[in-house]
Amino acid sequence: MIDERKLKIRIGVVKRTSKELEMYKEEVVKETEKYEAYVRDKNPRAGQQKAVAAESKSMVENTFLRLDRGLADLKKAIDEAKDDPVLTLTPTYAEAVALVPTVEIVLAGEE
Repeated sequence: MIDERKLKIRIGVVKRTSKELEMYKEEVVKETEKYEAYVRDKNPRAGQQKAVAAESKSMVENTFLRLDRGLADLKKAIDEAKDDPVLTLTPTYAEAVALVPTVEIVLAGEE
């Protein structure tokens, strides 16, 4: 059985991972622009910068997978919480239910 504390943890994981995903996406853009500037300027560090940009891209993929797992855990927790009439009346439960469609849109946009 899930309690409010565990539901809050699941919500926190999804929120934190969503923020990380956005941050890494911004980082990919920044590092790719930096790489392109190095190539344009024939900077000898272009190879290193390409590796940095590739690492950022891999972090986006990793974070996407973690967000997907976190969302699945949150949905499972919401499903378990449906059986508890007291928990379903809490603001935490309402927040969890409202968070699911928002994150699903983010995940659908990434695929």
